[in-house]
Amino acid sequence: MIRAALLVLAGCGRFGFGADDVADAAPACAHTFCDDFERTSVQGDWTSSVVTGGTLSIDNGVLVADLAAPTNGLVFLSKDLDVVATSSIHLEVDVEFTAGTDGEIDLVQIRWLDLPGTCTGFGYFLVRDQTGPVVIQETYVNCGGPASNNDNLASFPSTAPSGVQHVAIDVTLGDLGVAHIRTQIGNTLDLDKQLTSYAVPASHLNLQLGTPGDISATAPWQVRYDNFVIDVR
Repeated sequence: MIRAALLVLAGCGRFGFGADDVADAAPACAHTFCDDFERTSVQGDWTSSVVTGGTLSIDNGVLVADLAAPTNGLVFLSKDLDVVATSSIHLEVDVEFTAGTDGEIDLVQIRWLDLPGTCTGFGYFLVRDQTGPVVIQETYVNCGGPASNNDNLASFPSTAPSGVQHVAIDVTLGDLGVAHIRTQIGNTLDLDKQLTSYAVPASHLNLQLGTPGDISATAPWQVRYDNFVIDVR
């Protein structure tokens, strides 16, 4: 546990675990879903895992995504949430780059499963962009207008070693004029804006954590994750 351990572990119910607790037992979670990676098996309570062109592992309570390069690899955990997001999404996670210098690497994807209109993809992704910065990528595939929009997160170092960065993402669902996104890195508010491309409808969500996208990396990446929390309302 590297940062925000007290807050997030309290929410995940880790206090009070004794010597007789089973290492891979799922902790009680006061959130819609959370994971502190204090186990030996990789997948845990996630719905599935995808590993092509790299590896996923647990290292002392941290999820480690190692992405080989040059490949278009996919190395991530995937979670389908049972509940429907109707008004808001709050996500927090610790992210650290320990290897990697170039290319476009998706880190966290919040994906809509109940797609609006003609859309074949809809969501909000944390991405190390090919142009250099770490960004929030608004993703709207085949929705009839802009396919994406990138919002830079200036406080997040874009190459290794980045140090541990605590990321908090808040999405307010609703019509244009209501829909909003906010992203904080540590104590710095890097993004706070009204969403103006599309309304953000209610939906079941799919979460992807690791490196679920890879474009043009010429050298390997290693990304480490801890203290994952999501709450939907």
